[in-house]
Amino acid sequence: MCRCLSLLLLVFVPMAAASGQYVDFGVIGGLAKYQGDLTPKGGDVELNPAYGIFIRHHFNQWAALRCGIQGGRLTGKDANNPDDAVRRRNLSFRAPITEFSFTGEFNLLPYVPGNAKKGISPFLQAGIAFLHFRPQALINDRWINLQPMATEGQGMREYPGKRPYQLLQIVFPVGMGLRYALSQKANIGFDFAWRFTLTDYLDDVSGNYADPAVLMQNRGELSAALSNRTAEYTGVPAVDFVGTPRGDPRNKDSYFIFGLFFSYNFYDLVPFSRSERIKKVEEPGKWF
Repeated sequence: MCRCLSLLLLVFVPMAAASGQYVDFGVIGGLAKYQGDLTPKGGDVELNPAYGIFIRHHFNQWAALRCGIQGGRLTGKDANNPDDAVRRRNLSFRAPITEFSFTGEFNLLPYVPGNAKKGISPFLQAGIAFLHFRPQALINDRWINLQPMATEGQGMREYPGKRPYQLLQIVFPVGMGLRYALSQKANIGFDFAWRFTLTDYLDDVSGNYADPAVLMQNRGELSAALSNRTAEYTGVPAVDFVGTPRGDPRNKDSYFIFGLFFSYNFYDLVPFSRSERIKKVEEPGKWF
């Protein structure tokens, strides 16, 4: 995390110093939720902790660019689904995630910390992020990385149309938030952003069931066991599932993060003096 913060400083501090604007550094903590093939309809919702750090470059009282690093975990399981037909599938996963994002923020009201009339504003945000995720499943008291198991036959010559999915993905955050200036230096607020992905494998579930014999030949018994876990739920040997739907490839997976943040403004990075800065706060129309 310290190395990441140093990288953000190298990117944003020169920008702020050169432009005469300011930056704020902050921390954020909240909750993450996954949406995909293992999301129940009407069942229990799984929320997991999320956390991160960010640096935000304020161009003016309306617009800012935020660079952030967030971590957390996504989870889902069929056991949460009220539909017994879905519970029989008996799949589950967890996926630690790390996200590096660039998001633009647009204030719906002018925001000037230190100005009593302009110290609060809702904002909209949108941008691009790079996500690293690692889906895992629990079996025999062990967490197994699912991507190398190729549970739907990815990368096997028997399934030439199925390529291994990549654990590094591009995602598109879109959301909104609210910021409030505690003082000229400190800010608090919250934001909510949905992350739209280009993959259907955050949960390792997308297409049809592969032939367990093919999985065992290429990846071993563990791959076949993780591909079809219905027998663990029913207690009887599974019937032939080969070629039947295991997931729904028509819709990509997604997730959201809701977070509360605290940040600190660094005006001393800008070239004008402290007295000039105070004057500009008192005369917000001349700030930019």
